[in-house]
This record gives sequence, structure tokens and C-alpha cells, in this order.
Amino acid sequence: MNRSTAAAGWLYRDAVEELPLRLAPGLARDLADLADARDQLPEEVAVDAVRRYLRDEGEHVRSLATRLAEDHAGLLRRLGE
Repeated sequence: MNRSTAAAGWLYRDAVEELPLRLAPGLARDLADLADARDQLPEEVAVDAVRRYLRDEGEHVRSLATRLAEDHAGLLRRLGE
């Protein structure tokens, strides 16, 4: 089993849903170049990027929600009564 076959098995072993992406040629080329530099498949780089984006956005949204809850604690308390 070569590296690409092993990586593809890792990538799709637990896959629940496939999400085809249409990338502009320049973006696809950049993705392929980065994957090559990292000795990974483009799909692995894309999955890693999606995971990081979701983690970062989730942290941002939680931070905003916490700030809003703190700023409006009195109102939220009154609404809960």
C-alpha cells in the first residue's frame, strides 16, 4: 500500500458524507502545491483547513455569546422569570 492509498483510507474510513468542492483553477493549484509540499493529498489539506476553520469560528461565536450574555445578564434574568 503506497502513501496515497494509506492516506485515502485514513481520510475516508470514517467519512459519513462526501462534499464535492468546485475550486477556481488558481485555488485548486495552490491546494495541490501545498499538499505536495506537505506530502499529503489535497483532500487531507482541505479536511484539515475545514476543521481549523470550524474550531476557530466556534471559538469566536462562543466568545460573542458569552459577552452578550454578560452584557445583558439582567435582561436575560428578567426574561427567565
